[in-house]
Amino acid sequence: MKKQVILFILLWAAAVACRKAQVAPTESNSPALPWADSSSSHPENAALKALLDKYYKKGLPGIALLVTDNNGAWVGSVGKADMERNVSFSAGQISKSGQHHQIIHGHTCI
Repeated sequence: MKKQVILFILLWAAAVACRKAQVAPTESNSPALPWADSSSSHPENAALKALLDKYYKKGLPGIALLVTDNNGAWVGSVGKADMERNVSFSAGQISKSGQHHQIIHGHTCI
């Protein structure tokens, strides 16, 4: 019975490991914002930009932030969504972690 369980696990692992990658390349054009962007007139514009810059300088490759409050919607981004292809991180960008150390580094910065 023990050999059957081990054989099943090995066959299952082989079947799962032999698939094509399902992560598409990062696109340089992100989707348009579905709301009116009032970022430049938001009272916290400078503070929110400074917050993004703070974490970018700590080592995050790219970051986006969305804040909605009574003053409207503020959205901003900084850095790269794909460093290898030099794709800038923009609002609405789909974030993909390509390397495990980037994930760990991002969590330690925060």
